Amino acid sequence: MSRRTERNVRRQPLKPWARALLALGVGAPLGVTAVVLAVPAGAVAGFSTAATLNVRSAPSTAASILERIPAGTAIDIACQTTGTNIRGSGVWDKLSDYGAGYVSDFYVNGTPYAVYDASIPRCNEVPPPLPPPAHSSARTMGAVATGDYFPWGWCTWGAQSYAHTVTGYYPEVWGDAYQWSAEAESKGWTVVPWNEPQARSIVVWQPGVQGASSIGHVAFVDAVTGNEIHLVEMNGWSGYGGGFGHYDSRWSPIVPGMSFILLP
Repeated sequence: MSRRTERNVRRQPLKPWARALLALGVGAPLGVTAVVLAVPAGAVAGFSTAATLNVRSAPSTAASILERIPAGTAIDIACQTTGTNIRGSGVWDKLSDYGAGYVSDFYVNGTPYAVYDASIPRCNEVPPPLPPPAHSSARTMGAVATGDYFPWGWCTWGAQSYAHTVTGYYPEVWGDAYQWSAEAESKGWTVVPWNEPQARSIVVWQPGVQGASSIGHVAFVDAVTGNEIHLVEMNGWSGYGGGFGHYDSRWSPIVPGMSFILLP
């Protein structure tokens, strides 16, 4: 066993499936032979799959399957990010091989349960902007501001600033986060309800929806897959590496109480 693997097995919190196996007196799968391979630059070695896993094109169970790899396969992890919650863990691992796809960290040996591994880098905290969607011509261009006038560090500042990074303009909206949809519509922007999610938009949560505070929450949406959106947010949930003045990116279910300000 490598020193890297030994450290994780002995000191990292056990995942629920591992605790159950130990309680039953079951060890590692029989017939699995460790294979030591060259590790790509930047990747971290010393991990293996705890079950047969689907390698997906994005950190979501709705994303397409690139490959299937059997239990006990040695894997190298390029970075970690957030995605669909699997049995209490929203952490997903981006592999350096297998098409650079993603697997749920819940089923990976050698990493802590439901938190990021300190030895593995985070995937790009702020992903690069995506090109406009094909239907962007149907979106109305509303009023624009000369700069980001919201207080730095809050979700409103983060959403307006990142929108400018992607589009080159600041959408003119005022008020608390939950007021943005009505405000944007009054300024000429196209706003759609929760069941019409689209990329290149600002998602607005009403108070209490998915843990939003009494003033709501806003974030930038850069991808939509199945019933989830991928977003970039500031002052988000600390469990995803966010917080005041920090950007994080994650996948979030699409639920009532959301709305989307579409950006051409």
